[in-house]
Amino acid sequence: MFTRLSAVIMSKQRVFVRHIWRQLHLKSKPESVRCYKASRQKAQVPFLQRMLTEVAWLTVPAVTFSLGTWQVYRKEWKEGKIAYMERKVTSTPIPLPDNLEDLQDKDMEYTPVRVVGEFDHNLERFIYPRPNVQHTHVSEVKGMGVTPSRGGMLVVTPFKLKDRMERILINRGWIPKTNVEPSSRLDGQKSAFTSNADMADPRVVLTRDVSALAEILNTSPLYLDADFDSTVKGGPIGGQTIVTLRNEHLQYILTWYGIFFLSLIMYARRFRKPPALQTQIRRK
Repeated sequence: MFTRLSAVIMSKQRVFVRHIWRQLHLKSKPESVRCYKASRQKAQVPFLQRMLTEVAWLTVPAVTFSLGTWQVYRKEWKEGKIAYMERKVTSTPIPLPDNLEDLQDKDMEYTPVRVVGEFDHNLERFIYPRPNVQHTHVSEVKGMGVTPSRGGMLVVTPFKLKDRMERILINRGWIPKTNVEPSSRLDGQKSAFTSNADMADPRVVLTRDVSALAEILNTSPLYLDADFDSTVKGGPIGGQTIVTLRNEHLQYILTWYGIFFLSLIMYARRFRKPPALQTQIRRK
């Protein structure tokens, strides 16, 4: 009887131990272990996929570096162009060529020339609105973005060349819009004719269309800007040639190179972590 009872007790103990063992095996694993295994499985990215991802990430720094370098060359070119224009404008004036078509050559742009003749003020035309370049900062003149309330007009007048049958167009300079009538600036009307024009706006144009003006005023399609030294008291203010170009390449350089360095740092943090740091991050 004793032997049979002990056997039953031993049998129950085995069942109890087996139950506990089974529960231990079925018990869920800690969160840290599960995360670590999941990160290990997730980190095992195929080589080709990883390579394509890295190439895609490197596209941004490569493109921005190229654009920044291109802007460096653009800045040098633009500064050279501006310096060339300033040298041309300040050079010694040359006589007007016998053949006016010679002035159409690009090398003649911004070249000062000396002309002799008289104005036909009866056929003045006005380009409106325009700022006074002599009293305006260069940044305000860019693009001729001037409002009618702030701007005045450029006076374009036919000019009869001395000892020649040819007539050309000369931009005499800037006047306030209140001085459109020649009677308001008689002191500045040298060799003036009587003007019968009124404020009906065939005389006022919005753009400098040399061909159209030459056709209307029966002149050669040659347009000259009078310099500041030609200004007479009471007349238009000369020197309205805009001798500058928009040069904002420095800020473009800083922008593109800034994006380049930021994208490079992001790439390094994403793909080029030290192995020890990567293992530490996965274990966390």
